[in-house]
Amino acid sequence: MQAADYLSEGGRKVCVAEAHGHFAQKLAANDRWYLVKRTIEKRVRRFKDVRNIVIGTDDSVCVVTDKGNEILPDIDMIVFASERRSNRSVAEFAKARGLETYIVGDASDVVRRQRHDLANIAQAYDIARRI
Repeated sequence: MQAADYLSEGGRKVCVAEAHGHFAQKLAANDRWYLVKRTIEKRVRRFKDVRNIVIGTDDSVCVVTDKGNEILPDIDMIVFASERRSNRSVAEFAKARGLETYIVGDASDVVRRQRHDLANIAQAYDIARRI
């Protein structure tokens, strides 16, 4: 969510795809409330309970949830929010198609060592600034 918040500052159209029912679960409630409020104000589209992301041959992106499928027109970026588990299948698919891909937080090194939350936030911030 922090990466999506920062990336949306430049007027980019950003979406957050969360596999679970809550955004920024590990943040303190007060911090989460302000973060979610900022992303709503910046019109960051947020999807909960995402089951799948489908990238079409025409580079269209479809988010699949229990409520159905939604095609995301004219988006600049999707931020995949997830728990501390490395799941790089979508990133590997995107990279194979030549799309710019960044892996941050625990997913970037979860196999070798657990990372501290603040280090993950700092890494996401640094990558977001480069983008």
